[in-house]
Amino acid sequence: MFGRLQIRHLYPLIALALLPLAAAGPIGDNSFLWHVRAGSAQWDLRRVLSVDAFSYTMAGTAWRTQSWLAELGYAGLESATGGVGWAAAMVTMVCLTALGLIGLSVYATTKSTFSVAIWLIIGVWLIAPFANPRPVVFSYLLLAALVLILRLEDRLMWAIVPLMWIWAALHGSWLIGLGLLVLEGIRRRSWKVAGLVGLSLVTVSLTAHGLGVWLILRDFMANRDALEFLVEWSRPDLFDIVQGPYLLIVAAVVVAVARRRIPLNDLWVVVPFLVAGFTTQRTVVLAAIVLLPYAALAFDVKVPAAARRRSGIAWTVALVVIAIGVVALLTPASTFDEERFPSDELMAAVEADRFFHDDAVGGYLIYRDWPQNQVYIDDRAELYGADFFQGLRDAKAGEYEQLFAEYHMTEAIVKPDWKLRERLAGDGWAVVVEDEFFWLMRAPDA
Repeated sequence: MFGRLQIRHLYPLIALALLPLAAAGPIGDNSFLWHVRAGSAQWDLRRVLSVDAFSYTMAGTAWRTQSWLAELGYAGLESATGGVGWAAAMVTMVCLTALGLIGLSVYATTKSTFSVAIWLIIGVWLIAPFANPRPVVFSYLLLAALVLILRLEDRLMWAIVPLMWIWAALHGSWLIGLGLLVLEGIRRRSWKVAGLVGLSLVTVSLTAHGLGVWLILRDFMANRDALEFLVEWSRPDLFDIVQGPYLLIVAAVVVAVARRRIPLNDLWVVVPFLVAGFTTQRTVVLAAIVLLPYAALAFDVKVPAAARRRSGIAWTVALVVIAIGVVALLTPASTFDEERFPSDELMAAVEADRFFHDDAVGGYLIYRDWPQNQVYIDDRAELYGADFFQGLRDAKAGEYEQLFAEYHMTEAIVKPDWKLRERLAGDGWAVVVEDEFFWLMRAPDA
């Protein structure tokens, strides 16, 4: 087997080697950090969270964490290792597995390893900016698994129902998977797939939240305006270098349809996901996972004859790629991103129980200081709502008086380029500590 290894067999591996480099680096995802602490809280309570426990502004408000299973895993890993240095390795393994499943779906369509490599490069390009340790990363894996199961027709259909249970316990985007299943049932005109949709609806209602899984979706939809304040939910800029390759997928799908390589019946699946990719930055990746096997049908990609020969280069490439992956997996991310989170020196100087900070810092502070201290805000849009995030934005722009008075804030963690810093300095607030990216300021009468 190994004696027949050729360089063409390694093209997909070369594409996958790019991902560990994207996942490496200091930890900068504030959402991931509060998810870790949510897991700790649930282990202590022996039940899932049903009210907010992390902020003094929303304390006791009904709130359900949609990613309870991932959070329990995060907290267990943190307890076992004494930190979160495993985050990059976890992201690498989950994303590589997802990309491997995407590659299998493309290969099932084209039977070409070279074609798999080309489209995996596009997949890596689009996934890499979202290769962070928050629970949504598991949605990439589960959606890729669902796409492959549907590509294999009836051979693994039984796995869909348990997959949907796991997905509903990991992240709220299980609804995307259910939508794909519905569209697949329409495409096939299959009562069997319709039955799987019905079983999935029952299954997702049997997680730890029970029927609360639907209340999570209700709360999310009721606070969709708040998502406008979060970058990942903004409209994608498909003319930039980060998400622009999605247009290549769109163009390839159009070519494949024009060449009649995509049956018209498949458009029940293709068109909704093409449109979904134009809605938010987050859905670009999810749409790409579904569409890549269709895009691969646009052209026949043939490997040059010279690249089919056995070659020592194949083994060299294989070893280099494996080495890159191993180094990425074994190198712990032991530091936090100083540009996103204030330094320990700055935090040690904080004296007030209630102080101003932004949503990114809030997620870090939940991880760092809860339960001893609670936060003003973090990035849980479905909890705080649009008006609350607008108050944060107004305060950063310098209109702070009403907010600070309401919550009795006498200290603030600000960034030097905020208008708020200028206003506070003009009103006599003193700079207590400053690092490269944050200032701690205190009121004159504090």
